[in-house]
Amino acid sequence: ETLEETLGFAPKVDFNAGVVAAGEAQIESTVTGNEPGKLLAEAAVALKDQSQVYLPTNNALSEVGHVHLYLKEIGQGVQHIASRVSDLPALVQRANDVRRMTGAGL
Repeated sequence: ETLEETLGFAPKVDFNAGVVAAGEAQIESTVTGNEPGKLLAEAAVALKDQSQVYLPTNNALSEVGHVHLYLKEIGQGVQHIASRVSDLPALVQRANDVRRMTGAGL
């Protein structure tokens, strides 16, 4: 509700309790986003367009896992935002390469 009032973000996808899990770690997640005011039908255009912003909101349902640790150690806040990329493995590899060479990066 607050994200909609302040940023104009509305829920896009809800992952109900227990749907998102890794081992004993369980979370519920709601992906919110803005309404860019246009439909992007072509993949190439959608990947370059920056008008759509996604913000996943995660709640820890168990006392294990990175979401629980983040909330415990840092508190509430933005852990990450989601964006479109055409080749996620290539992006991660490039980020890792830059980090190895420069000591900075993701």
